[in-house]
Amino acid sequence: MNRMKTRTILLLLGLTVLSGAFLTSCKDSGEDIPILKPLSEHLVGKWRWAESSGIKDGTWQEYIVPDDIYERVFLREDGTAQHIRTFDGGYMAMKSSAWTTDEETVTVTISGVPSPVLRLTADEFGFSMTTGTNPENGTAGEEQHWLFRRIDIGEKHPVENYLGRWVLSKTYEKKDGQWVETAAGKPDEAWHEYREDGFATFHACTGDKDQDSEMYWMVNCTTGDMRWFESTPKEASTANVTIDGDTMTVLYSKSYDPATGQVVEGEFKDVLILDK
Repeated sequence: MNRMKTRTILLLLGLTVLSGAFLTSCKDSGEDIPILKPLSEHLVGKWRWAESSGIKDGTWQEYIVPDDIYERVFLREDGTAQHIRTFDGGYMAMKSSAWTTDEETVTVTISGVPSPVLRLTADEFGFSMTTGTNPENGTAGEEQHWLFRRIDIGEKHPVENYLGRWVLSKTYEKKDGQWVETAAGKPDEAWHEYREDGFATFHACTGDKDQDSEMYWMVNCTTGDMRWFESTPKEASTANVTIDGDTMTVLYSKSYDPATGQVVEGEFKDVLILDK
């Protein structure tokens, strides 16, 4: 995988998960805005993007996040952060990063991006960012404000159900309208591992031949449509992947037989079990 593209995509995801604007009324009125300290303690928890604002045509304009857009960051005590974000088409993607605070400058740094904290209460976390700055041509950036609201620490998004290592149990092919278990194309050993850093690892072993690959993953949790890709979703492989408890079902239309080296088209189903 192209590691430069990898770092670029992850950085963009982190910036998008943590970006926005708000607090225009407080900014204009000079109202004293509360900031709980120490930041390192009061920022721990799960935060969901609620609204943002920025300057457009010389005036502050606010944006309220629609219900079907889910942007969340989980700031953990150990300095790690888990991000979940909605992409076009309802696809959900995850990313992991680090976060730190500077108590003197009242700044939080997430995914390597420092942001002044504008508001921090028990339920709201607001910060500012400057986007569009280009030091090469001297272009000044635009200030934006973002507001996240705390959600229950136990709240779990459906995309998190995909996390973990899933071991291949059975493979089926549809024949005459019925699913029939088959050994054709089934490796001796195989598993998929989905991680919160946004990557999935795939392993298959047939005889003395091992195959391993690593790709980004994103999934529409409503339809089960899954995308795996190396650099861009436009070049993704797709399948339907659904979760029912500890069982993962993968539906696909092309099966590779390692014994013959041939790709067979049809209707296929893999059943995988969560490795606990």
